[in-house]
Amino acid sequence: MNPLCGRLRLVCACEREDRSVLRESSASGTFHVSKPYWDGNVLQVQISNPTAGILEGDRLECYVRVEEKARLFLTPTSAMRLHSMDAHTAESRGTFFVESDGWLEVFPELLIPQAKARFRQRNEIRIAPGGELYFAETLAPGRLAKGELYAFHALDLRTDLIFNGGTIASDRCRLCPDALPLSPWPSWYYATIWIVSEKLRQHANIWERIEALSSKTLRVGCSELLETGWGIKMLAADSMTLRSALQEIRSLVAETLPCLRLQPRKW
Repeated sequence: MNPLCGRLRLVCACEREDRSVLRESSASGTFHVSKPYWDGNVLQVQISNPTAGILEGDRLECYVRVEEKARLFLTPTSAMRLHSMDAHTAESRGTFFVESDGWLEVFPELLIPQAKARFRQRNEIRIAPGGELYFAETLAPGRLAKGELYAFHALDLRTDLIFNGGTIASDRCRLCPDALPLSPWPSWYYATIWIVSEKLRQHANIWERIEALSSKTLRVGCSELLETGWGIKMLAADSMTLRSALQEIRSLVAETLPCLRLQPRKW
């Protein structure tokens, strides 16, 4: 099967009556854009993969820009499945921009690597002063229903977070079955959340409440970044625990960031 090159380009703008719209929207290959939905506050856009998943040698390129005063919620319709690969790596490159007074939330489904999957991902997120971001990433240990626990070949995931022209976080995760992080459970599900907002400066107790979510099946840690950014990392014993924690954290932060009060139409 020939590799595919998927390209996605979205530009969200604030136009008539303070309404956010997609001023530019194009998708090809492994991307399909659903009809946007304006709930009166945030524009919801769902992205789907019309193919069976990500195959050997596939290339994904994603460009998303949120202009001044625009508000965008971006999410996939289903998990991203990385299929088995004999020799060549699949790659994904995402570039995200949030201009002053803009809002971007990216809320994913699980990244599920199947046996012998090889995947490289690079995300670069740039936020202007006054811009706000809520960006989550999630990872499963494999296709457990098929007995594929940590059976992938290699994952190389990197996210760079840039605020006001300066890098405030550069997160890199390299995983292979022979070099996995320690975990209190036989299998684990992983998530990272990046948050940027000047509003959170006065609400330090949020992080204490988030870390208090840790339990026998969940580990949560928060770190304050330079300027107005925060990072949250989680390990969970199963997918339902991870999903519940993601929704709980989102609800806690929504007390300060009202755009998170949006109820995604797929839930």
